[in-house]
Amino acid sequence: MAAVAAFPHLHFALGEDLFDRRLSLFLNVADVFGTVRTGGSSLNPYNPSVSESTTESRYISFGLTWRIGRTEMEAQQTHGKKESKKKRMPNK
Repeated sequence: MAAVAAFPHLHFALGEDLFDRRLSLFLNVADVFGTVRTGGSSLNPYNPSVSESTTESRYISFGLTWRIGRTEMEAQQTHGKKESKKKRMPNK
């Protein structure tokens, strides 16, 4: 018979689009409080054991994306969709 212990941990992420989606920023923080651990026990009558281990799993990552040209294509597609809807709808 074996049991595994669960330990709570917290990850945090933020993201934002700026300048009409031309610039995107993100921030990720993993294991904010440094609580990631694993553990378990074995009730084997020949070799009983209990274990717990920790790893340094806390990290921070930051990134940005700058879009060149893509936003114009999206605007054209959106504009095209609006015009095609107008064409399909009869005038009253």
